[in-house]
Amino acid sequence: MYKCGYCGFFLNSFCENLLEHDCLLNIFVEGEHDLVEDNKKVLTIVEKGTSTVVGSSSVTKDAPTESFEELLITYVQDRPALYNITLPLSERTVGKKNALWMEVFNLFGGKYTIEDLQKKWKYLRDCYIRARK
Repeated sequence: MYKCGYCGFFLNSFCENLLEHDCLLNIFVEGEHDLVEDNKKVLTIVEKGTSTVVGSSSVTKDAPTESFEELLITYVQDRPALYNITLPLSERTVGKKNALWMEVFNLFGGKYTIEDLQKKWKYLRDCYIRARK
C-alpha cells in the first residue's frame, strides 16, 4: 500500500493504476516527470532525471476532506459488520460494532469522535444509495 505525498490518501485501495489518483493525475506529465517512492512508501512526482519534487499547486483545497472521506470508506469497507446486514447477527452485535468503530476511531488517531465518524459514514452511505437509484 502506498501513500500520496500530496494529500496523504492511502493508494491501492481504489486505484489500480497509481497515476489515476486525483493528486497524481493532475500533476504528472508523461515524459517530463517520474513517480518516486520513499522508504515509507510515500509517492511523489519529481522532474525526470532530478530529485526536484514537483509542487502540488493543482491539488485542490478540498484534498484533506476528500482524503478523510476516502479513508473512512476504506476503513469501514474493511469491517463488513458495520454495513453488511446479510452477515449473521452473531457477527453484528452492538458490542462487536462498538469495537469496530473504536478501531476506526484509533486509525484516525482520535482526531474525530466516534459519533462524528458514524454520522459521516451514514451521510456518505445515504448519498451513495440515493445516487445509485
